[in-house]
Amino acid sequence: MSALTLPGCLITQPVQFEPPAGSPPSITGATTHESHPLDEIILIQHGDLTPADDGGGTVITPIVVEVRDPDVDQELAYKVYVDFNPTDPRPANPSGFLPAIGRSPGVDRTRRRLQFDLPNSTGLDTEGCHRLELRVSGGFRPDRPDPVRDGDVAIAVWWVATQPSGGGVVDMALCP
Repeated sequence: MSALTLPGCLITQPVQFEPPAGSPPSITGATTHESHPLDEIILIQHGDLTPADDGGGTVITPIVVEVRDPDVDQELAYKVYVDFNPTDPRPANPSGFLPAIGRSPGVDRTRRRLQFDLPNSTGLDTEGCHRLELRVSGGFRPDRPDPVRDGDVAIAVWWVATQPSGGGVVDMALCP
């Protein structure tokens, strides 16, 4: 909102701003205590994995982040990788989409909440150090971690230390 003051008069006029086309998204940590901070190592006791209804398990629940993107009309895709291997770049489950933000009054449409759980099949249940990586983009190349448009990607990383059931230390120097 801009204002011009003349003697005895106040004139206001809304300021219109269109974000530049093709701005990449960004990822910030969750704004509440509901998730694991980006700047801390996540500790998991191998024996404390939470069982799921299907007999599998959930290693970490939930991971919550805020994704910011000035292009509110763009659907965003996300992929999660555990111990990313460039020669075998298949994401761990989950992956999916963040829909475009509707035109809701009073809502900061540039912010989107992303929450996901990780099943045991991702490899985080293996004792040791793991790299958990979240990638968000307007679109990914088929079967690749690369965005369709160069530079259109945000990446967040967590380090996970899965400790042995009886306790013990995980050597973080051996992280992938």
